[in-house]
Amino acid sequence: MRRRELRGRLRPFGARIYFMEIVTPERLILARLKRKRYTRADLFRNADEAIRVYYFRKALRKKFLAKPTRRSGRRFTPDFTIDNAKPLGPQIRSVVKVIRGL
Repeated sequence: MRRRELRGRLRPFGARIYFMEIVTPERLILARLKRKRYTRADLFRNADEAIRVYYFRKALRKKFLAKPTRRSGRRFTPDFTIDNAKPLGPQIRSVVKVIRGL
């Protein structure tokens, strides 16, 4: 379901929907993948495999996000962006403050 459709379906109920993007710097992602202790129950056997999949999916995501959407002609733009490398508390308070003000 698309963003506009979701908003349209929620409008009769007086509800609003917001889209949030959570961004994590690559250096942080790679450090976490390398530091993790992999077990038999994990999706990946080791850090090398996890990192290979990360780069593969990164290329797919970049390709997907670069494409304009059919309806709007623009790429997806979130209402809010949270940076995982910065303290989360102030960012979340800022989002809540904006939403309360609407």
